[in-house]
Amino acid sequence: MRKLFFVVGLLLLASGVARAACDNYQPVEVGFGYDYVRVNTGMTVKEGSGGSAALPVLNLNGWGAEVVYNPACVLGIVADFGGTYGTTSFSIPDPNLTTHVYSYVFGPRFNLRNATPFTPFAEALFGGAHASLSVPNFGSETLNGFEGNFGGGVDINLGSHWVIRPRADYVLTHFKSKSQNNALVSVGIGYEFGRH
Repeated sequence: MRKLFFVVGLLLLASGVARAACDNYQPVEVGFGYDYVRVNTGMTVKEGSGGSAALPVLNLNGWGAEVVYNPACVLGIVADFGGTYGTTSFSIPDPNLTTHVYSYVFGPRFNLRNATPFTPFAEALFGGAHASLSVPNFGSETLNGFEGNFGGGVDINLGSHWVIRPRADYVLTHFKSKSQNNALVSVGIGYEFGRH
């Protein structure tokens, strides 16, 4: 019986802290930052001799931007856009592969607001990706496919509506009838507004 009272007391305390934190959240957020994406292509390119070479793992750097509408304290609706770029060498003549990837994903973000300056969140975002691959003497290819981002991060409140937002996501893409398992690490700055 004592354990039951203890658990009930903890739940009531936690709900009071969460309610106080929810009194101060802002309904709109905008953010911009740096994105690093590690792409496991799982693809091959045809060589001039008729053979093929496996594309390497790609390390891409770029930007990310997002707009978030928070209709409730714990729920945000995210629109996330990004562009990442890189040039990679691999083992065929003229081995420089230039890559540009643009993504656009949308979906829910679940916030664990509390009385500290740290707000952890989890997200599941879905949309598409547009990739451009170019290899000298082989030509270029443009691909469009599905993208899903699953992960989370934490908002670190700096005061006066500003936050730092580190984030990490597992990124699933689907190009050319194959799935690619990728990783996204991002850090950015955000501004929250909409409530006095």
